Amino acid sequence: MPVEIRNFKCVVTDYRMSSSSGLELLSWIQERDSRLATTIVAAEGEKSLLTEVLRGGIVDFSDKPISLEPLHTTVALAIDGTHQQRHLVQSLEEVKQLGSVRRRFLAGEVARTPMPMDIRQ
Repeated sequence: MPVEIRNFKCVVTDYRMSSSSGLELLSWIQERDSRLATTIVAAEGEKSLLTEVLRGGIVDFSDKPISLEPLHTTVALAIDGTHQQRHLVQSLEEVKQLGSVRRRFLAGEVARTPMPMDIRQ
């Protein structure tokens, strides 16, 4: 059973991986769900990549060795960010649907409804 990316709330990845990089993973994630928060862990010498990584859409950049408390804070913020972004997208979709209903009503469909209505702008 394949795991769907929408089931994830946060991704924590290392910058250096055996066959690719954290940036490649980040790009893959962004193509599938740009609202999914991602944080990258990197060694001291890899900090020069910070600008590139931030442009790629990560929420945070953590140093090695990782300390549990800062990582916990980072993950909590990332999860909250993912939740907010997904909620925003859902809200925008609902507003679009409402706008569509409003346009239909204002376009004369109100006259065809069996109940008397008074719509004011």
